[in-house]
Amino acid sequence: MFLLMLLSYLAIGLGAGIIGGLLGIGGGVITIPAFFLIFQWLGYPPSQIMHLSIGTSLAAMVLNTIAATHAHHRRGAVLWLIFGKMTPGLIIGSICGALIATLLSGHFLAIFFGVFLCLLSLNFLRGRVLHLGFTHFPNPLDLNLISLGIGTLSSILGIGGGVLTVPFLLACHLEDKYAIGTSAATTVLVSLLGTCAYIFFGWTQTLGPENLGYVNLPASLIVGLTSFFTAHYGVQLTHYLSPIKVRKIFAFILILTGMTFITLSFIHI
Repeated sequence: MFLLMLLSYLAIGLGAGIIGGLLGIGGGVITIPAFFLIFQWLGYPPSQIMHLSIGTSLAAMVLNTIAATHAHHRRGAVLWLIFGKMTPGLIIGSICGALIATLLSGHFLAIFFGVFLCLLSLNFLRGRVLHLGFTHFPNPLDLNLISLGIGTLSSILGIGGGVLTVPFLLACHLEDKYAIGTSAATTVLVSLLGTCAYIFFGWTQTLGPENLGYVNLPASLIVGLTSFFTAHYGVQLTHYLSPIKVRKIFAFILILTGMTFITLSFIHI
């Protein structure tokens, strides 16, 4: 059983690292469904599986997103000034999102996660990016309100923020490589703060000695380390693939993951 778990976590880390580096999304769309299935197999309480999957996913993203951000930074694709302006909203949102998630049922979270990803995929299947009426970059107040929303939803869903930050920055007329690179940096912040929040808010849960709050330590460490060493391959692909291909890959992953979650949620009602 130990060998099977080790191989499973290594495979998840491999996929999450490449996807996270390629799309600047932290790999959460890969890790959460995988953890959801594995934790069900391990016999964790059904009401806590989604919370544990989200917290563990955020923890596993930290090293992955650091590696991806470093690789993007070396290519000059991280706009640190924009990152700094988004930081206050992301910090508050990440903490609030984790608190809200702990107050929601695991079943609701699973359906919400699936529906959200399916809807989000539609924007990336479009022939052009939805610009949301932006004629110039948002002012600091509006930017922090948007960042607050991104941080809150990202922490609730355990996706690190890239699936929201990338389309937002594209809507602000940034080039794809800058949107993806800057998103990777914001995802480091969201995943790190989200991890701490899920540990704190899940501290009283009795899920076993291998868990710290809502974070499974073996899963997060193995997946995190594996994705850390594979993220740069995804970054390299970003700079070789056309923007249209990257968006289609993003959309395919989102809708596949979303439909899987919706199906699994109704099967286990």
